[in-house]
Amino acid sequence: YCRAEKAAFGEAFQYISYVECTEEPNRCVEAKVEGVPLWTFANGTRLQGAQGLEGLAREASCPYVPKD
Repeated sequence: YCRAEKAAFGEAFQYISYVECTEEPNRCVEAKVEGVPLWTFANGTRLQGAQGLEGLAREASCPYVPKD
């Protein structure tokens, strides 16, 4: 699911701050990550599992314009 969500962002994923739990397991343990992907928003909301771009945009209060 992580790979699929990263791919959905395309080049825009470079603007996403993320931690790769396989590379930094201690950070994930400290953050109490119980499953991936885990999306954490500025307001503290955490969503676990694949959300899709539309769901992530809605939670982040960003416009979502699907590619043709």
